[in-house]
Amino acid sequence: MKFYDILQMDPAQIRAMIAKTENAKEKRKLRAGMYARSFLIVVFAVLFIGIFTALFGSGNSAMAVSIFCILLAVRFVDYGYRIQDALVNMFIVFAILTFVPSLALPLPWPARWLIYFASLLVMLIMTAEKPHMGNGGLYTFAFIFLAGNPVHGQVLMQRAQMAFLGFLICACVYWHNHRSKDKKITFANVLKRFDLYTYKTQWQLRLALGISVLLCIFTVFHLERYMWAGFAAGSLLSDADVE
Repeated sequence: MKFYDILQMDPAQIRAMIAKTENAKEKRKLRAGMYARSFLIVVFAVLFIGIFTALFGSGNSAMAVSIFCILLAVRFVDYGYRIQDALVNMFIVFAILTFVPSLALPLPWPARWLIYFASLLVMLIMTAEKPHMGNGGLYTFAFIFLAGNPVHGQVLMQRAQMAFLGFLICACVYWHNHRSKDKKITFANVLKRFDLYTYKTQWQLRLALGISVLLCIFTVFHLERYMWAGFAAGSLLSDADVE
């Protein structure tokens, strides 16, 4: 196996190969590849977030971080249905992340909660058809992070421009890596499987409800740095023992 191939692998795959191989030289090569991969990701993160922040303003650094995390995920994790539906839904998800956390904040708390809940649930239905792959935690993290860093006016327009560029990049990577998967599964098929009696649907509802309630409580009482509590809650609620 080439060193470049190791860099392209998922960390879990590399660890599994290290555990299986008995060749000391191969183990060293795999470990070196895993360390190099981690270093390169850190360098890429600094450059990616730094460039996006420089282009669209420091007030949008939270969006840059969110796009970077989504970019890393879409290399390996698909949405579980055909490519054309997935790309349309990815655009909708980016639009939700861009506008909802900021525009819902000034609304009365009942309306804010309803919008938060509906937005989170829509994102989870669109992206978390395979809960065990981690998209639930990823997109709720992004929503919480952006809710904790709202922007308005010109800065919001800059955030929208950043999000559109980020969408184009993520869509290209998603298309390249997943265009041949699940060709016979449409998003309509996914919607038909939305059933209150299934564990997956109950998990999606629980995660959306829990995060939306917490965000609403935190914003009503104007608690500072509430997004950290949201991250902790999101981590607990997004844990799904379902495939």
